[in-house]
Amino acid sequence: MEIRRIHQSEGDTVGDLWDRMCREVEGGGPLTERGRRDLSRMLAMSAWHRDAFCLVAVDGVQVIGFVNGRAGIGDGLLPGILGEIDSLYVVPEERSGSGRSHDPVSVLRGRPRRPPVLAGTGLRARHGVPVAVSG
Repeated sequence: MEIRRIHQSEGDTVGDLWDRMCREVEGGGPLTERGRRDLSRMLAMSAWHRDAFCLVAVDGVQVIGFVNGRAGIGDGLLPGILGEIDSLYVVPEERSGSGRSHDPVSVLRGRPRRPPVLAGTGLRARHGVPVAVSG
C-alpha cells in the first residue's frame, strides 16, 4: 500500500469515494451530479494547491481511501506549519473487522493499529470505526 498526494487525474475517483462516504454516514445521501463534479474538481486541484491537500491510500492500482485538509503558517507568528483535516474515508472492506485489520487512520498512516481517539477531527466512531462526517 502506498500513501501519497493525489494526482490531478484522480479527482473523479476520489470524488466517487466521497460520494460513497456521504451515503454511508447516518442521515447522509448521495451527492448531486453538480456537487460531485465540483468536489472532484476541488480534489484534483489539491494535487498542486499550496494550502489544500488530499492524500490517497492506494492498494495496487486502486484508491482505497483519502484524507483532505489544509496546511499553512496561520498568522505566521509562531514557527512551523498548522494543519486541519476536513475529511477522512477508507472503503469499508479495508477497515478493522474486514480481516485485513486496517482502520481509516492507520491505512492513511500506512500501518495497522488500534483506532485512536479522534477528538476535533470531524470524525465520529460508528461500530468502533472512525468515519467522516461532513459539515
